[in-house]
Amino acid sequence: MQPRTKDPAESDAKFDMWRIMWGGILRPIVFVLLLGVPGNYKRRLGRADWIQWASSKRWTDQQQAMDGFLRSMISEWNLMILLSTLILSTSVGFLAINDLPTIAETTILISLVFSLASIVLDAAFVWRYQRQLTNNFDMRSVM
Repeated sequence: MQPRTKDPAESDAKFDMWRIMWGGILRPIVFVLLLGVPGNYKRRLGRADWIQWASSKRWTDQQQAMDGFLRSMISEWNLMILLSTLILSTSVGFLAINDLPTIAETTILISLVFSLASIVLDAAFVWRYQRQLTNNFDMRSVM
């Protein structure tokens, strides 16, 4: 039995359908659900000028841009830790209320799980990248 080969036209048609769905339907939904945050990160990464990292002519400029980008991300992660801690304490306070409907308890528990996950991930990112900013190292190793 011969292995089945993929038809290039079929894979191109699937890719075109996915691109149409992403551009027309999914992108606005994701933008609204995530409040435009991925687009903001894309613009910030563009300002860090990733393409020129391989050249040594503008090495100092790229290092300063990457340093600024990492500092802004660390600041944002610290803010997210603060907000997640606030949401966590508020959720625990709501759980102390007697006779809550089941749906309210469920949403509070979901909020607890996501705020704990946010605290853990943001703390891990801050810990990792703060160490990299304080050490003298080759910024190309970040990529």
